[in-house]
Amino acid sequence: MPPVKTALFSEALTTIKAMVDSCKKMNEAIGSGEQVLADTQIEVEELLKQLTKKSAALEKIRAQLGCESSLLPSLQVLQSQLDDHDDIYEFLEDDYDAKLTKEERRRRRKEKILVQFEAAKSEEETVAGVLNKHRTKVESTMDLLDKNCLDSIRVMPSPPLMVNTIMNVFVKMLQSEKKLPDDIAVPLPPAEEEAAAVHVDLAREGRRKTKHRIKVPPTTAKPAEQDKKDKKERDQWLIVQGALQDAQGVRDGISTLSWEEGLQTKTVETVENLLKKATDEFGIEGETVVEEPKASMAARRQSIETGHAMVDNSLADRSIGKLDESVVSYASEKVGFIYAFMISLLSYHHAHGLLLIAKEQTESLQTLLEEIEKEEQLAREAAEQATKEDGHSEEAVAKLEVEIKELQVKYEQAVVKKRSLQTDCQNIREKLKAMSSLTSVLKSQREEWSKVVDNHHSHLTVIANCILAAAFLAYCGSLMGEGRKELFDNIKEVCKDIGAEGHLLNQGELVDFIMGDTIRYNWTAQLLPREDHFMENTMLATHSFIPQWLLIFDSEGLSEHWLRNLHPETELVTVSYYHSSLKTILESAITEGKILVVTEVDDQLMNDDTRFKDLISKSPEFLTKSDPVKLFISEKEVVGSPNFKVYIVCNKKPTNHTLVSNTRLLNLTPTLAGFSEFFLQHFLAIEKNRLQEDQRKFAQEVAEYTRASSESETEILKCLADCRDTLLTDTQAIKKLYNMKKLHTEALENLENARSSENNVLKSREAYRPLAVRAAVIYRTSMLMARVNPLYQWSLLQFLPVFESSVKQSDSNSSNRTTINILLDQLTSTACITYNKGLFSHDKGIFALATLLEIEDSAGNVGPGEREFLVAPISETTARAFPKSVAPPPSKRKVFEWMTDEQWQNLQVLAHHCSWFTDVFDRMNKDSAEVRWRQLSETDSPETAPLPDVLEQRVTKVQHLMVIRAVRPSRFISSALKLAADIIGKKVISDISLDLGNIIKTVSPRSPVLMLYKEEPENARFMIADLAFKRQQEVVSLYVGKSGAIELRQCQQIVDKALQAGQWVHLHAVHNSPDILLNLLVTINGAKVLNSNFRLWLSCEPVDTFPSAVLQSCLKICTDSPRATDSHPSFLKDGMIRSLSWINPDILSVGSRADWIPLLHNLCLIYNLFQLRGKLAPNGWKYAWTASELWESVRAAVLEFNDDKVSGVDSSSPVPSNPGHQGGKVVSWTALRYTLGEVIYGAQVNDPLDKQVINSMLDHFITPAACKKDYEIPKTKWKLPSSCFQPMRSNTISMIISQIENNPPPETYEACLMHSVSETQPQGDRSFFSQLAQLYDIEAKEQEQVEVATTPVRSSANSATLKSRDRSPLSLKTGKDVDLIETANILLQKLPKGWHKDYVVERLKKLGGSVAFGYFMSCEMTTMQSVLDEIRANLTAIKSAAEQPTIHSPTVISVAHDLLYQRVPAHWVEMTGSITPHPTNTLTWIGDIVQRCSHLERALQGRERVPCLWISVFSNPEGLLGAVMHEAVQTFDGPSTSFEEFQFTTEITNRDKDHIRESPNEGMFIYGISLYGASWERTINEMQDVAPKSKFTQLPVVHVTAAFNTTDRTHCLYQCPVYCTRSMDDKPLFSLDIFNENVHNTKWALRGLCACLR
Repeated sequence: MPPVKTALFSEALTTIKAMVDSCKKMNEAIGSGEQVLADTQIEVEELLKQLTKKSAALEKIRAQLGCESSLLPSLQVLQSQLDDHDDIYEFLEDDYDAKLTKEERRRRRKEKILVQFEAAKSEEETVAGVLNKHRTKVESTMDLLDKNCLDSIRVMPSPPLMVNTIMNVFVKMLQSEKKLPDDIAVPLPPAEEEAAAVHVDLAREGRRKTKHRIKVPPTTAKPAEQDKKDKKERDQWLIVQGALQDAQGVRDGISTLSWEEGLQTKTVETVENLLKKATDEFGIEGETVVEEPKASMAARRQSIETGHAMVDNSLADRSIGKLDESVVSYASEKVGFIYAFMISLLSYHHAHGLLLIAKEQTESLQTLLEEIEKEEQLAREAAEQATKEDGHSEEAVAKLEVEIKELQVKYEQAVVKKRSLQTDCQNIREKLKAMSSLTSVLKSQREEWSKVVDNHHSHLTVIANCILAAAFLAYCGSLMGEGRKELFDNIKEVCKDIGAEGHLLNQGELVDFIMGDTIRYNWTAQLLPREDHFMENTMLATHSFIPQWLLIFDSEGLSEHWLRNLHPETELVTVSYYHSSLKTILESAITEGKILVVTEVDDQLMNDDTRFKDLISKSPEFLTKSDPVKLFISEKEVVGSPNFKVYIVCNKKPTNHTLVSNTRLLNLTPTLAGFSEFFLQHFLAIEKNRLQEDQRKFAQEVAEYTRASSESETEILKCLADCRDTLLTDTQAIKKLYNMKKLHTEALENLENARSSENNVLKSREAYRPLAVRAAVIYRTSMLMARVNPLYQWSLLQFLPVFESSVKQSDSNSSNRTTINILLDQLTSTACITYNKGLFSHDKGIFALATLLEIEDSAGNVGPGEREFLVAPISETTARAFPKSVAPPPSKRKVFEWMTDEQWQNLQVLAHHCSWFTDVFDRMNKDSAEVRWRQLSETDSPETAPLPDVLEQRVTKVQHLMVIRAVRPSRFISSALKLAADIIGKKVISDISLDLGNIIKTVSPRSPVLMLYKEEPENARFMIADLAFKRQQEVVSLYVGKSGAIELRQCQQIVDKALQAGQWVHLHAVHNSPDILLNLLVTINGAKVLNSNFRLWLSCEPVDTFPSAVLQSCLKICTDSPRATDSHPSFLKDGMIRSLSWINPDILSVGSRADWIPLLHNLCLIYNLFQLRGKLAPNGWKYAWTASELWESVRAAVLEFNDDKVSGVDSSSPVPSNPGHQGGKVVSWTALRYTLGEVIYGAQVNDPLDKQVINSMLDHFITPAACKKDYEIPKTKWKLPSSCFQPMRSNTISMIISQIENNPPPETYEACLMHSVSETQPQGDRSFFSQLAQLYDIEAKEQEQVEVATTPVRSSANSATLKSRDRSPLSLKTGKDVDLIETANILLQKLPKGWHKDYVVERLKKLGGSVAFGYFMSCEMTTMQSVLDEIRANLTAIKSAAEQPTIHSPTVISVAHDLLYQRVPAHWVEMTGSITPHPTNTLTWIGDIVQRCSHLERALQGRERVPCLWISVFSNPEGLLGAVMHEAVQTFDGPSTSFEEFQFTTEITNRDKDHIRESPNEGMFIYGISLYGASWERTINEMQDVAPKSKFTQLPVVHVTAAFNTTDRTHCLYQCPVYCTRSMDDKPLFSLDIFNENVHNTKWALRGLCACLR
C-alpha cells in the first residue's frame, strides 16, 4: 500500500473515530435532554394540576356566590396550547360535565374501576392456575432427564438431523444459563465415512417412517456445499457429545436451574430463535402462534393453556414455530424428553410473565381505588373547610384569581421550554441517525483501513516496504524466479532484523504496491500472461525507476512476442545485431522516434560498438527529457526524438560488466508456471479465440470498475480527511458522504459482478490447463537438457509450431477429460519425438527420465529429495534436499547377508528420510519378508516384480523407482525407461531412423538443418548426398576451416548464389568457425528473393561456443549411429531399422543370388550385435564402431558379389559404378569374413580374446547357412524376416523393416551368442547418472559426517574382532575419537611387523637357486614392507591426533574418515596395486594382508617348503612369470634362439594347493586364478558351461611352464587369457590352455571365457 494512501486511511479513521465519539456524546446529550424534557413535562403537568385545582376551587366559590363561571373558556385556551395531554382533558371534561355533580362523577368512576379490579383479580387467579399446571409439567419432565437418559443420548453414533438440532438447542440453553462452559472439549470423532453413512441411513429411515407431512425442499446444494454442511452437522454433534461427557454434572445443572422466577431473556430469545429455525428447516406443518401487539388477556390465557410459547409485550410481534412432540419422540424418545422439558420451561416462563403482568394490573387498579378514596376524603375536608370560610368568600376569590394568574404565567413558560427541548432532541436524533448510518456503512471499510494502518503503523515499516520495493527493482531484474524469491526473502529478513514491525510486503504484492491495483488487469487485457513472474518482468520493463535502456536476457526467443503485447498500439522495429543495414535502421528509428528491438546481441561486441556507445550513455536524456537529443552513431551526428526507445536482447546471459552497469538487465526466462500460462494463452488464441476475447473483455471491465471503486474510495477518504469539522456539525455533509459511500458500494457490486464473470471465464479456461502444464513441462525439460550439452537448446519459437501441430491433429473443440487426455498424449508424443531427433543416443534416456520426473512433479507426485535420491542416493545434496527428519537415523545392522553394502546403505537412507518406508524397513527381518526382498533383488525384471510388504499399495511411481534404485541400482535405468515408455510413449525412448525427406518438409528454406555428430562425421555427408541423388538436387559442399574472414567470404558467396539458384548448401565442420553462421543467418532471413528449393545443411561436433541464435533457429538432428547402452533398451530393433533404412535400391540390385538380401540383413545384424555386446560388460568390450564400418562391410560384400573392378567403385557409396552386371563370379565367404574380421572390425582391436570373439561371430552369421530361410539364432528361435527371401521389389527394405518392428530380434545375451551368467546382464551406465546429476545440478559426492552409509567402527579393548555400534554416523556427535583410537589399536595389533632388509637378503642368500626368482622375491618383500610401514604410520598418526588434536596431512584425514565408516582406506588400496585384496571391510582386508605376508614369509623358505605359489599375493605377477620364463631359457638345451620364441604352456590339474607336496621339475605350480564364463569340472578335467547367474569358478592348481614354441594349435584348443583384474584393462599376463575334445574353440570365445587373478 502506498504511503500516501496509508496517510489518508489514518486521517479517515481519525474522522470516523471522531464521528463515533460524537455519536456517543449525542447519545449522552439525548439522554440528558430527555431527562430534562421529562422533568419539564412533569413540571408542566404539576402546574396544570395546580392550575386546575385552583380553578376548580375558584369556580366552586363563584358557584356558591352565584357568579358566572370562567373555567371552560380557560380549559379551551389550555387545550389549544397543549395538544399532548388528552388524558387530562378527558378527565377534566368528565369531571366537569355540566349534567353531573362532582360527587356523582367520582362515584361512577369508582364503580367502573371496581369492576375492572374484580376482572383483573379473576384473571390473576386463572393465570396462576395455568402457571401451576406448567410447573407440574416442568417438574415431571425434569425427573425424566436422569443420568441414564443423558448417557443414552451421548452414545448415539450419528443421530438424525432433528435430534442433532434439538440437542444443540438444549446445550445452548444450558450454556446461556451458565450450567455448561462456553468451551466444550470435543471428543475424538469417529471415522468420517462411517459417521456419514450412519447419518444418511438414519436420516433416510426417519424420513421413510414418519407420518407427518414433511416438506422436502429440492436439493440444489453442490457436492462441496453438501460436504461442508455434513461436516458442520458432525461438528455440532461432537459438541453435544462433549457436553454430555459428564452426564451427572449436566443432571445437577438441570436440577439447579433457576426457572421458577423465569429464565433469562437472552436464554429465551436464543432457544426460541433456534426452535423457529429448526421448524423452518424440517418443514413440518404445525401450529404457529403469532401474538399481536396489545393482545387481550383472554388471548394470552388461551395461548398459555394450549401449551405454546408466549412472549411479553416487547416481543409480541415475533412468530414462534413449534415441532410436534410426537415427531421428536419418534426420532428419539430420550430427546423427546429433552424437547418436552424445554417447551415446558418456555411455557412456564411466559406464563410467569403473564402472571406478573396480571399482578401489576391488579396492583394498579388497587392504587387507583385508593387514590379515589383519598380524593373523597379530601373533598369532604374541603367542604368542611369551605363551610368554615363562607364569611370570607369575596377575598378568597380575589386571592385565587391572583394565584391562578401566576400559575398560568409559570405554566406558559414551562410549555415554551418543553417545546424548545423537544425541537433540540429531534434535531440531535436526526443528526445521530445520519451519523450512525454513515459509520455503520463504513464499518467494513473501517476494519479494512484499520488493518492497513495497523500493518503500517510504524514509519519504519513504511520505509522497510519502500526498501523492499526499491531493492526488488534494482537487484532482482537479472535473476530468475527462484533467485528473485531467495533475494527478496533475504532482504525481508534484514528489514525484520532492523526492527520493522507490522505487515511487510510479500513478493506477490509488489506489482500492486509499485504500479497500482488496476495495472494487472490492464496488462491482462493486453494479452500479457497473468502469471506473477511475467507481471514482475512487465513492471520492471515499464517502470522508469532507473533512466537506462533495458538489456533483456532472452534464451527462449520470447522477447519479441512479449514486447509486441507490451506495446500493442505501437509498431516495433526488430533487427538482428548482425544485420548489414543495422546502422541505417538504427538512425532511422532514432530520428523518427520509433521503438527499436535489437536481437541476437553479443554483449562483448556491443560494449565497444561505436554505433551504440553514445546511445547507451545518453539513455537518461531520452528517458527523462522531452527535448530532442543529439548523439553520434559511429561518427555521424543525429538528432534523436524523445519518443525513441530501444530494447537490447541477448540470447545468452550478458557477462560484460560495463554494458550491464550502463543498462537495466532483465532476465526474461519464465518459471514453469509462467510457461504454463504462456502456452495456455497461446492455445486459446489458436483454438478458443472467443474464450480469450471474453477474458480480455472482462479483464477490461474489472480494470474499469476497480479504477472506479478506487477513485470513489479516494474521494471518501479525502472527504473524511478534509471535512472533519463539517461532518461533525453538518447533517447535509453527512448525507452527502453517505451518498458517496452508496456510489462506492455500487462500484464494488459492479466490480464483484465483473470478477464473477471473469472467474467463470477463467474456470472454463482452466479446463485446458493440463495441456499447458504438459507443454511447459516438456519445454522446461528441453531447457534442462542444455546443461548436458549446450547444443540441445530449443527456443520457444521452435517449440510453438510443434505445439500447434499437436493441437490441430486432435479434436480440441471439447474440454472433457477424454479430449484433454488425447491432446496430452498427442502433444507429449509429437514434442518428445521431435526433440529426440536432435539428441545423441546416450542422452535420449536422460531426456525420457527427466521428462517422466517433470511430468510426475507437475502432478505433485515427486516429494522433496526424491529426485535427488534417484540420481545419487548417498550424497550431500540428497541429504539436504530431503525434509529435515526429527526421527533418529536407523541403527539396524544389515539383516540379510546376501545383500550388498550399497543396497543396505541405500535402504538406510530411505528409512531415515522417507516416512512411507520407515515401518517397512523395521519389518524387513519379520514375517518372511526376506523371501520377497530377495526376489526383488534377483529377478530379471524388477520393474514388474511386486514390491515387498505394503509398498505396492502405498508408493507412487517415483517412489517405486526409488526402491528399485536402492535395491537394484544396475537395473534402475531400464526400469525407469520402461516406466517412461508407459507414460510418454515407447517412441520417445527409441532411436527412430532419420528420414531427411520428411524432415525437410517440416522446415522452411530460412531454417537451416543442423546435423550433429561425435564419432561419424561422414554420416551427414552421405545422408545429404543420398537424398540429393534421389531428388536430383544439386548440392554444394564446403568444409569449413578456421580461416575466419576467408571462410566467411566463401560461405557468403556460396549461400548468395544458392539462394537464387535453389541449390542445397552443405557446410561441414562448422564448429571450426561458428561465428560465420550468424552472418549467414542474417543473410538468409534478410533475403527478399528466396528460391523455395534452397536448403542450408550444417554439420558439426558439439562445442560450447556455438551461437545460441543459430541453435534457436535450426532444426537439430543427430546423425551418429545409435549406441547400445542401458538408457537405450530397444537398441537392437532401432539399430536394425536405422541400418536397413540406409540400404538403397541400388545396393539391392547388385546381386541376384538368393542369399544377397539375407546377407545384407546379416551385415546390419552383425554390426548392431557388435554394439550390443559392448553393453554386456565386462564380458563384452568397449569398442565403439561407427557407421563407417557398416558402409565398408556392405561395400566389401558388394565387391565380392559383383564382377566389376574395384577401381570402378565410388568411395562415397558402397555401390559400384555398374551394379547391374552380375557375371558368374564365385563368392568367397572366407575372404569376406577375413575382410570383415581383420580389416574392417578388427582394425582397432588389440585384445586377442576380442579378436577371437569377432571372428567367431562372423563365422556364425556370415555363412551360406545363416542366409537361409530356416536359419534361427541359437536359443532364441528368432528367424530372419520372410521378406528377405522374396523376389526383390522396390519396397523390399520397407517390408523387412516392418517385419522387424513387429518381431524384433531379441535383445539378450543369446543373440550375441553368449552364455547366461550374472556378468552378461547390463551393469549400469555410470555416465547416465553423472549426466542426470548435471541436469539437476546435483553433486553426487560422498558426504562428510552426513551420510547414512555404514555404521562407524567401535570396539572394546579386549575384543578380538571389530564390532559395529548400533547407531549411524548421524548420531556421532561425540565419541568418534574413542572409536578411532580403539580401531587403530586393534589394527596395529593385527598388522604384521614385516621384515628387516638384512633378514630378506640373508634368506635369499640361503635360498639360492634362480637369480631371477630371488630378485623377484626381493622386490616383492620391499613393496610389501613399504605398504606395512605406511599403514602403521597412518594408524599411529590417527591415534595421536585422536588423543591430542594436531594438524595432519590430507592423507591421514582421508584414512581416518574411511576407518570411521568401516571402509577400507582408498590410500591403502592404491598402494597395494592392481592385485589388492577386495575391499569388503577393513578387518577382512587387513586379515588378507596378514595372509599375504605369511605366504611371502613361507615363500622365502624355498620351493621345497612352498611347492605351490599363490600368484594373487604378488604385486607384480608378471615378474613371477618372468622368472619362470628366465629359468626355461637358461635350461633350454636346444640351439640358440631368441627369448620371444618361448611361450607359456599350462596344465590345469585336478588337485588343490594342499595336495601338492613337491614342486615341479620344470616351471611352477600356482593357484588363486578365477575363471569367468565357464566352469571347470575336476572329475573329468574338462570345461563346461557355468550355471546361470553364477559369477566365477575357482580353478585348482595350474602348472605353468615355458617352452620353445613348437606346439601345433588345433581348433579344439582354446587360449584362455588371464588378466590381473576383472576390468581387463591391461593386456593378458598369459593364456591357459583349455582343450576339450570335439568342442570348437569358438564356443569358449563366444562365451567370453577368461580368467583373472582377482
